[in-house]
Amino acid sequence: MGCSKPVLAVFLAVWLAPAQTNVNGLVSVAGTTPLFSQNNRVTISSAGQATLTGTGLGSTTLPANYFATPGTIIRFDVKGFFSTSSTPGGMQMRAMLGGTSICAATVVPPSSSQSNAAFEFEGQIVGVTAGSGGTVACGGTFLLSLQSTATPVSVGVTTATSPVTVNTTGTLAFDVQFTWGTFSSGDTITSVIYVLKTQ
Repeated sequence: MGCSKPVLAVFLAVWLAPAQTNVNGLVSVAGTTPLFSQNNRVTISSAGQATLTGTGLGSTTLPANYFATPGTIIRFDVKGFFSTSSTPGGMQMRAMLGGTSICAATVVPPSSSQSNAAFEFEGQIVGVTAGSGGTVACGGTFLLSLQSTATPVSVGVTTATSPVTVNTTGTLAFDVQFTWGTFSSGDTITSVIYVLKTQ
């Protein structure tokens, strides 16, 4: 007995769709596994190093032995907006793993008196060696743009010159922290989209 056209169309749509699984309450599509997706905004409007990580679906804490196999990768991507006063200071993004700084990038704002200009901080962390004295390497980019254009005008590139030691046998909390080099009243930065996922 042949299939009707509507039934055949539904069958093909399901068969051809990317494989999906549920991880930490998030949907994994085509081999990319989401670990965390932020669903609230975090704003920093003071001096000192502070986190841009908020609450969301999933977890930013990697399970024990996540990097047991050398070459294992996680990817992070944080997007949002910033405003600066008439005398902006440098802006530094830092990726943290288990409380240890893995890599950092610093950019000087392109001009003063920015209002809700865009930024993006993205990168990858790869396991190099495993164990209590394990190591990871990190690289990424920190992009800023003027509020009047979507084209990045300042780029900070960070690549680890040597692997950083972390204990890969225990759980490892991932975090993105931000610091104003010279904070002035009116300087603010807000994370809006924050995603952590496997390759």
